[in-house]
Amino acid sequence: YLQWGACPESALIYPRIQSLSAGHAMTIAADGAIETWRYWPKEKMFVSSTENAVARLRVLIENAVDEHLLSDVPVASFLSGGIDSSVVTALAAQKLANKLQTYSVGFDLAEFDESAIADEVARRYDTDHHRIQLSEEQVIESVTEAVAKLDLPSVDAINTYIVARAVAARGVKVALSGLGGDELFGGYPSFRDVPRLQLFAALPGFLRRIVGLAGNLGDRLADIPSTGDAVELASWRRRFFTDESIRRAGLPLTRETLDVPVALPDDFARISWAELNGYMRRMLLRDADQMSMAVSLEMRVPFLDHELVEYVLGLPAAVKKQFPGVKGLLVEACRDLLPPSVYDRPKAGFVLPMKQWMRGPLENFVEDGLRETVARELLPEIFVNELRDAFRRDRLHWTRLWSVVVLGHYARRRELVRFPDENSPIHAHG
Repeated sequence: YLQWGACPESALIYPRIQSLSAGHAMTIAADGAIETWRYWPKEKMFVSSTENAVARLRVLIENAVDEHLLSDVPVASFLSGGIDSSVVTALAAQKLANKLQTYSVGFDLAEFDESAIADEVARRYDTDHHRIQLSEEQVIESVTEAVAKLDLPSVDAINTYIVARAVAARGVKVALSGLGGDELFGGYPSFRDVPRLQLFAALPGFLRRIVGLAGNLGDRLADIPSTGDAVELASWRRRFFTDESIRRAGLPLTRETLDVPVALPDDFARISWAELNGYMRRMLLRDADQMSMAVSLEMRVPFLDHELVEYVLGLPAAVKKQFPGVKGLLVEACRDLLPPSVYDRPKAGFVLPMKQWMRGPLENFVEDGLRETVARELLPEIFVNELRDAFRRDRLHWTRLWSVVVLGHYARRRELVRFPDENSPIHAHG
């Protein structure tokens, strides 16, 4: 959990409990024999025709949205004002006979609010738009609620819960999300960073060790995978704590490698695979499910339609990069759907000022969580104190400390303590 900010499928906090891996099925025979097998991907290789790629992509996106609109209750759409949610909203609005309900959530700190762009998209498609404005107090209340509702600890569940809670309170039962667009079309910094990391990984070991002496950045680079493999580097880049930090926490160092069962055309596609099957699968999809289900809301993700995913992964990077800007291929395929204000600006998002809140209105909540990790012998007190001190001196990103805070509150609610068996470090009482 500390490595990734979420629990990998192979280690779900509890002893001897694993998650059935995504894309797999299991049968349990009457005699207790267990068999698991992979049902997706079926192919050994993703290779997509580049002919009319823009037009073909548009058809696949339209088909995916169309299929995700099937429902016996009205389907709404999250509308943040970003490219992905705007594409989904535009296509859904065109396909529905009745007005599409759309929802954007903003709050009182204007520099973190993109509601105005969402309003522009909503006006263009004449949706039944609801701009939900939350006070700082309401958002902070949702933060503590989100942590309480986690079925597994996660650093990144807060935003999803805030939006899902606000929308479900309006009676919505099904909503479309733009999740998956960044992973498929290159919206994350990893698509820029991994090629640079490959150059660093190619340096001789002694040069990497010299850089490893250079402060925080050096600490993070010291244990970079030397293979230069794009999947390994993209996964490594998503870690919350370095190998050395895990050792200082007194925890066993484990290596989770992402399986790549299908041949992909190039490193761009391999980075996509790593983001889809690492950060998204491990954290974003699980958070979307547990946080939406916590408020009885079904969240649907058209960009993760398997035919669409297979096609985009099979396209060579040259096709994806031939158009300028972030996610240029997606924008080109859907340009007629989007106001320029959606794509002609830096990538942003629904950003919470967590660092400020953790030093202000959430300070007691933070301290309670940190104390629980020590009291329950999950982490050494000296390690927790080092993290707290580094955060206060702006030497530690807030998400690192927050991961420990979430673990502490989760452990208290689930009555978790350190288990004496090293192979089963967590035990639940009761």
